Amino acid sequence: MNPPFALFIGIFIGIDRSDTHLDFCLRGPDHSPAHSGQVSTDPAALHPWFEALRACAAAGPIAVAFEQPAPNLVLFFSQFSDVVVFPLNPAAVRSYCRSFAVSNAHSDASDAARIAEYVHLHHAELRARVAASPAMRRLQALVEHRRSLVDERTGLLNRTLALLKLYYPQAIALLSVDRWRPMDCEFLLRWPSLQALQSARPAFHTIMRMLAFKWIRILMRAWHNHTPYDESQYTQALILRGSPICAYLGE
Repeated sequence: MNPPFALFIGIFIGIDRSDTHLDFCLRGPDHSPAHSGQVSTDPAALHPWFEALRACAAAGPIAVAFEQPAPNLVLFFSQFSDVVVFPLNPAAVRSYCRSFAVSNAHSDASDAARIAEYVHLHHAELRARVAASPAMRRLQALVEHRRSLVDERTGLLNRTLALLKLYYPQAIALLSVDRWRPMDCEFLLRWPSLQALQSARPAFHTIMRMLAFKWIRILMRAWHNHTPYDESQYTQALILRGSPICAYLGE
């Protein structure tokens, strides 16, 4: 959205990013000469650099513009309440830069200067991302962390299934639908190969039938009562009753 203080921004910063550093260009609200430089993306260097800029921007909030996608930069600058972030469409930036260089010659420093100029002249028409509240920033960080954990689990599961298909495809049919539950992990740890499974005591098959029947009853009860399944609660109940299934659930 367009912030109500769009016309009172104190400093405009254009950034062209790379993996190791940021090329930046600073412009004031008037037509004073621009200042360009370079800073490392290392947080140990990035935080002091930006804090120094904030100390100099007493006239108003800071506008920071860069090309999308740049989720790390959005997350970094969104933590400051006096910063207005402008994530720019790369096609719009490229078109603006080409209008000044027909040969399409450019550098990281020149791109940062053009981005600063672009946001300085047109910030009132651009869509801005205003800093979120502390609670919202924490929620965003937690959501990002959860997504990374889910992606990591998915990658590990895919590698495990690919390995099982090569030497132990029978195990895939015995695992749960999710295939990442603690019971699945305990099964693979206890019987990591077909030979280990075939050499199990005859009581194993009886235990598996008991477990399957119990599983169906638990799921039906959860569906009937509209309550989520809690595996820890089920495991604790088995331990308290001394069920023989506990011997196959791990220590």
